[in-house]
Amino acid sequence: MQRRLADGEPEAVFVRVQDRLQDMGVTPNLVDPVSITILFDMEIPGNGVSRFFLAVVPSGKGRSDVALARRSNDKRKAMKAMVLSEDDPIEKKVLQDLLTPAAN
Repeated sequence: MQRRLADGEPEAVFVRVQDRLQDMGVTPNLVDPVSITILFDMEIPGNGVSRFFLAVVPSGKGRSDVALARRSNDKRKAMKAMVLSEDDPIEKKVLQDLLTPAAN
């Protein structure tokens, strides 16, 4: 799992992430505004389709904490998906892409 701080209240960050997913051509499988979570599948070039879970929570002072976890197909590693780590470059890139505004 990767985490990043984003400017804005959780609801506003959540809407921006949804808009960014749409810009990227990704249709979420589940959007839950009450818990501010999204479940989506994304094609990763050279790696196939991966399933991601994203959650946005308040972090204080007009900021939000955005967490992204990628589902592992390896059942032995599945529990590690929800542990903060630095060793998943795909998670890092997807989270960066979701929190970076699209270039016009």
